Amino acid sequence: MRTRQQRSKHLRLIEKALVEGIDLDDVIDASPAQFGISPNQVANDLLTVYKRLSEAGARLRTHLDGDAALALAHRRRNKIWREAMAQGENRLAHEVEKDLCKLLGIYPQDRNENSDQTAGQETHDSIDKVIESELESLAVAREKAALAAAKNDGGAAMRGTSSG
Repeated sequence: MRTRQQRSKHLRLIEKALVEGIDLDDVIDASPAQFGISPNQVANDLLTVYKRLSEAGARLRTHLDGDAALALAHRRRNKIWREAMAQGENRLAHEVEKDLCKLLGIYPQDRNENSDQTAGQETHDSIDKVIESELESLAVAREKAALAAAKNDGGAAMRGTSSG
């Protein structure tokens, strides 16, 4: 049985591992051996860590000032832009770049644009939805291309074995 201090230390280590990007399966596999705890305790610890992280995120979102919200929006758009460029999706990258420029106020205000803040938020929400749907389309297209490549490779391998 662990003490509260040991559990607190384990929770901090699990949280750190997840935040640093260590695969969840690796955390689950390593925890019983490293901490001497049962798989059920690992599952409970993971639930506790997820709850803490989601509560921290909710607190962060409710206390964001304009600059922090802008920084987060900028960071999110940069990530999408990098992914689009890495996948050769120039059109999506251009749309994200254009949206980022609007977000930063680089473009002059459009005469036809409503100055109401809720309208601006709706615009950003709809742009985020468009970007998310584009990324989903890219993922589907990548999966189809991988399947097609696997079929082609498999067919080439079969043809190579039958001729030899």
